Amino acid sequence: MHIQLLGPVRVSALRSGTPHLLPSAKMRHLLALLAWKPNSFVSDDEAVAHIWGEEHPKDPRATLYTWASRLRRHIGTVTSGRPGPDGPLVRRDGGYMLLTDPSDVDVHELRRLVRASRAARHAGRVEEAYELLDDALGRACGVPLADLSSPWADRARWSMELELLTARLQHAQLALASGRCQEVLAVLVELADRHPLDEAVAEILIRALYLAGRQADALGRYRLTRTVLVDQLGQEPGPALRDLHDMVLRRDPVLSQAAADPGC
Repeated sequence: MHIQLLGPVRVSALRSGTPHLLPSAKMRHLLALLAWKPNSFVSDDEAVAHIWGEEHPKDPRATLYTWASRLRRHIGTVTSGRPGPDGPLVRRDGGYMLLTDPSDVDVHELRRLVRASRAARHAGRVEEAYELLDDALGRACGVPLADLSSPWADRARWSMELELLTARLQHAQLALASGRCQEVLAVLVELADRHPLDEAVAEILIRALYLAGRQADALGRYRLTRTVLVDQLGQEPGPALRDLHDMVLRRDPVLSQAAADPGC
């Protein structure tokens, strides 16, 4: 079984299988909540609070039991071709658990690959680190929990988006270290446009533009970032970004040396 949270919530028999849409938002909420903490107990009260919030049904536990039974049958149909009482979704006294290998949930597998990439990078294996992050980011299928709307989903989505942004920046740093400037420019421009106040994103994009031989564009991106920061926050760029701007102006050779540093 494979569960997708890095995009619309979906379940499939295998990681390479066709993702199946769960027919109800409540079923998707319950699956996402349990997959967020696989093999961990989630009480009825916690599930009701996360799925319904203040506007819960008259008998929330009975309603939760109904949706859990439907989810269990649907998972059985997807994974074995027939509904049934057995499967990874189990009832415990006062709550539920999803018994599955964390690697069967895309966000947990992404985290494992990010940790492995970090270890490879610290060991100086830049190419391996890059490929591991490439694999990790290939699991993202759009906005996390894209088809869920609740305070819990909003918090989990924010957390996953932050993890994805961090992984993408690490991926871009490794790309610069291995001479792949052109390959990541489009992604970095998109990230900078989506996060115009994030100086870390702007810094990596400016480095990539400079290393790709586009000094004028790198300086232009700095001016754009400075304008946005001043207009929206009333502050100048931080020292790291200002120092980078000066280095780009001077065509400082340190920029090329830093790009080749596996620890960048």
